[in-house]
Amino acid sequence: MLCKTKWVSTFITNLPAGNYTVAVLCDAPNAKYTNANYYLYYLESPLDSASSFKDFGDIDTKYQSDVEYVAEKGNPTDACKPPRVVKKEIQPLDEVQVAEFLKTIQGHPHEYLYKITLFTGMREGEVLGLTWDCLDLDRGTLLIKQQLRREQQKGGKYYFSPPKNNKSRVLSLAPSVVQLFRLQKLKQNGMRLEAGNSWEENNLIFSNQTGGFLSYRTVYDCFKRIVDKIGSPSTRFHDLRHTYAVLAIKSGDDIKTVQENLGHATAAFTLDVYGHVTAQMRRDSADRMEQVIKSVSAG
Repeated sequence: MLCKTKWVSTFITNLPAGNYTVAVLCDAPNAKYTNANYYLYYLESPLDSASSFKDFGDIDTKYQSDVEYVAEKGNPTDACKPPRVVKKEIQPLDEVQVAEFLKTIQGHPHEYLYKITLFTGMREGEVLGLTWDCLDLDRGTLLIKQQLRREQQKGGKYYFSPPKNNKSRVLSLAPSVVQLFRLQKLKQNGMRLEAGNSWEENNLIFSNQTGGFLSYRTVYDCFKRIVDKIGSPSTRFHDLRHTYAVLAIKSGDDIKTVQENLGHATAAFTLDVYGHVTAQMRRDSADRMEQVIKSVSAG
């Protein structure tokens, strides 16, 4: 994938193994770009993220807009050609696998977390970042205003950041999902009593045994053991989100509603990711109409 720009001081130590095209984007030292002594580098392989491709364009625009710098030394990004973007194929669970998954997680410590993720399509960080003030059990609504993150260093601290695309959203929850939240609240009340003075109040909906942040690794590792057990070892936690989207579309939700529930920036992006589902639905509709035509024509 295309790696994000890095400071020269950390470039060498952070460079992953692989074949690279490297370009120096500006001379060092350079008073004008004291805080931007960039190197641009990317793997000679397809991107798995369009956002990484955007980094390349942003850097090119930065230097192209500096007429004085380009006139003197040329645009250093001209030496680099942006790599191609290859769209990842999604791998949602099918309905048989969903049923098996739900059966397998009964009684699991993260049962409610996994079910709520599956039935709302939230991202992992959004689920782990939920706090009780975001939930209105009476109205059956959930405000998604943040996601849980962790500093990328040994012993890094947890913190909240805005959701992807910096857009909060409100979900209208199915009654069954509201009930799952009620059950989680009861479960957490029991955990609080058991922890006693060791409990740390963070107002988290999903916490560890003492009220602290639940780690991504714990949630992910448990999930991988479950999907391995049901015979789908390649399934990722994020595929619960894809599964929700596919189930929602098949149940009759329009693309705009699915987009808003998922928190995608545009409906066009949602359609691009899940367009194959609507295409299959159209084919199924045509097949049903064919049966109707044959039925009425037979008389």
